Amino acid sequence: MVATAVILAAGRGIRLRGEHQDKPKGFLVLGEKPIVGESVERLRAAGIQKTIIVTGYCAERYEEFAREHDDVVTVHNR
Repeated sequence: MVATAVILAAGRGIRLRGEHQDKPKGFLVLGEKPIVGESVERLRAAGIQKTIIVTGYCAERYEEFAREHDDVVTVHNR
């Protein structure tokens, strides 16, 4: 059984620049929650116990998100 998932979130999302000016695309809201929140919830529902988010651009936003979730950690990719 897979217990850990990795979300790659280091990109700048240049093609979506007009949609999210000062935040990474993982924080775009498509429905009720940001993409990253929805993704982590779906991973949990599938039995994932730990999620690693690889950050780059706007890493601090993902780091803040991880501090609010015990099962989420970040790894920064310069």
